[in-house]
Amino acid sequence: MVFLFPAPGRQRFWMYECLIPLDIIWIDAGRTVIHVEESLPICSQQPCPDYGPESDAFYVLELGAGVARQAGIRPGMRLTLLFDHPPNPR
Repeated sequence: MVFLFPAPGRQRFWMYECLIPLDIIWIDAGRTVIHVEESLPICSQQPCPDYGPESDAFYVLELGAGVARQAGIRPGMRLTLLFDHPPNPR
């Protein structure tokens, strides 16, 4: 799943009642990976920890656990995101 926010910001995620572990990738407006969290555990009881970078992200990409490592996704990489109608980051 790809999340596109109206403006770059500190996007924090948590795993409350998520059904499967996930990898979460934060991406800036220039489509550079700024943070990766791998195999985040399911949280079934609040309070749950939240996850995210200390810098601004414009996109957040959720993948099944292990996919980021398998694909070699790491901070500093540029990702190509394909959309039917590309969003305008500004």
